[in-house]
Amino acid sequence: MAGEFLSNTEKLQRASKVEAWKKEPIHVIDYPSGVAQDGRRYPEGRRLIISGEQVMDTCEIPWCKTAVDDVFQGIRLDPSLHDENEHSNSLKPPLRVLERGHGLGISGRFIIQKLISLGYPSTYTVVELNHMVANSARNWKESLEHGLQSLAYGLVDTLPQIHMQVIEKDAYEATEDFIKNGDKFDIIFSDTYPLTEAESGANDIGDIDRLKKCLSPNGRLAYFGLDLDSSHFDSDTYERTGGISGSYKMFIENHFNQTRRHSVAVNPPPDYLYLHKDGIPIRRLPAITCIGPTFD
Repeated sequence: MAGEFLSNTEKLQRASKVEAWKKEPIHVIDYPSGVAQDGRRYPEGRRLIISGEQVMDTCEIPWCKTAVDDVFQGIRLDPSLHDENEHSNSLKPPLRVLERGHGLGISGRFIIQKLISLGYPSTYTVVELNHMVANSARNWKESLEHGLQSLAYGLVDTLPQIHMQVIEKDAYEATEDFIKNGDKFDIIFSDTYPLTEAESGANDIGDIDRLKKCLSPNGRLAYFGLDLDSSHFDSDTYERTGGISGSYKMFIENHFNQTRRHSVAVNPPPDYLYLHKDGIPIRRLPAITCIGPTFD
């Protein structure tokens, strides 16, 4: 069920696309480094393509790392903690993390590094709609669990203890299930792909009223806040603001006690059209962290 950004007609269109997207084959291509027409050099990389659409590219690694760093910033785990104080960074383990959208697994790898460094038990749930990408996530999960077991081999009760699961489902539908089951998360990292033009730029917060119900009182949300509204987009303004002046900037602030934004430099290759607007490369992406959900 899509959120308040979509009309009933747009919701039906999205539902149809969801069913098709589940079964679409994926293609992962590797490309060499090169030089764009403007003389800009870009490194070699890898790209995920689903149904002919460019879904993820390794040129987004700087954004992934910054977004993960920021949503984990300052978090402390305290096993002796009884009650969470308002606006506190201290949380009682296990830390519960939800990631919506696996893609190439870039953000997931940074998330796992953070969970290991915290040194306490944690849970990590991945929600992915596409069947082949979900299978890739499950294979990665098995390899990771084997690696963690090898790391702790011969050492009794050695951390890290990370319980992982992969849920193959639409992100909005999975959120509804979490609410029904009373599941709560301390961190939600959402980087889904807009299945329809109507939800583009708002796909990760289209169900924000429900998504907030899945967060703990001091929970945090990080999401891909690229907003390229064609009727308002101006390349000079976008470059100057680092991409954090979109139409959803003020909207998200009404749902949380605190929001943090960082502008992250990226270097998209010329044929990665997802990070181009009217032929102009998008060289900065907004990393947005929202802390402490509020309710009317």
